[in-house]
Amino acid sequence: MLPATAERWPDVGTLLGGNSESGCWCQPWRGADGAFGRGEPGRNRMLLQSQVEQGSVAPGVVAYLDGEPVGWCGLGPRAAMPRLANSRSIPRIDDLPVWSIGCFVVRTGYRRRGVARAPLDGAYATRWCGPGQM
Repeated sequence: MLPATAERWPDVGTLLGGNSESGCWCQPWRGADGAFGRGEPGRNRMLLQSQVEQGSVAPGVVAYLDGEPVGWCGLGPRAAMPRLANSRSIPRIDDLPVWSIGCFVVRTGYRRRGVARAPLDGAYATRWCGPGQM
């Protein structure tokens, strides 16, 4: 498991859509409540690429198997995910600076092999789910 960084952007693209301009690109929780799904094609991809390349905190981790990118786990501080922080269906229970996992993606052909568990275990074990740890 490695944090999503600029050098790994091609691997993130492989996992979340290749060259596709559509898709969520791990943005539903990161944007403003009313903004998701209202942008031009490719907007979500561009937003994630910017977050990967220029963010001080990686927006996710990439799982590899024999050098191939096989899994993605999108995560981050709750404060960086406005739709989650303001959610009525997933209410905040305290003011602790917790991190949240927004999604998992496992490439076809690699499912049912423990790939989804690896990013979760890695995020927890290496304390990537804590302030200043990515």
